[in-house]
Amino acid sequence: MDITFYKLSISEFCDKLYSKEAIPGGGSVAALCSAMASSLCGMVANLTYGKKKYAEFEEDIKNILDKSETLKNKSIELINEDAESFLPLAKAYSLSSSNEEEKNYKNKVIQNALKEAVKPPVECIRTSFEIISLLGELAEKGSILALSDVGVGAMCTLAAIKSAWLTVLINLNLMDDTDYVNNLRTEMQILIDKASAECYEIYSKVEEKL
Repeated sequence: MDITFYKLSISEFCDKLYSKEAIPGGGSVAALCSAMASSLCGMVANLTYGKKKYAEFEEDIKNILDKSETLKNKSIELINEDAESFLPLAKAYSLSSSNEEEKNYKNKVIQNALKEAVKPPVECIRTSFEIISLLGELAEKGSILALSDVGVGAMCTLAAIKSAWLTVLINLNLMDDTDYVNNLRTEMQILIDKASAECYEIYSKVEEKL
């Protein structure tokens, strides 16, 4: 199966998403939201960089350009990585379980596959969280002509994080390793709560200035 989804046109990607195929799914969409958010950071920074009005922020804007490109590229990679991580899990669920030995083996394979399946959405949350600080800077230092795009970026970032979390959650709820589950839940919940507060704060600042 071709899972180089980043090479598809928007229309082609949506058609695949619309179909009954299991991938791409919500995890890939979360990564796409992250890619769009970081791309918006780059756009606003590009529209600000080199302008006399914002000369005092030149170095900061250059740093945002560099960071946003790195985050964009990572997010694009995660679109495919999420899909790739689902395939071993789907294969694990198709294993035979006609006797106790097969059942135990199947469960072991499933448990390992579940941990692999959560890695891309967890990374999506962490990657998206890095975008927030860039948006916060752009809300203060970016071109006023592109300020609305900062607000859009904040909502795309939050959508990426919240969406990726659901993809993590559906796998966590099937895991037997309670320590792993509890530790990951705690780590992610801290990021999600902070991200939610900061993204809405950025959005509100943008809305007030428009």
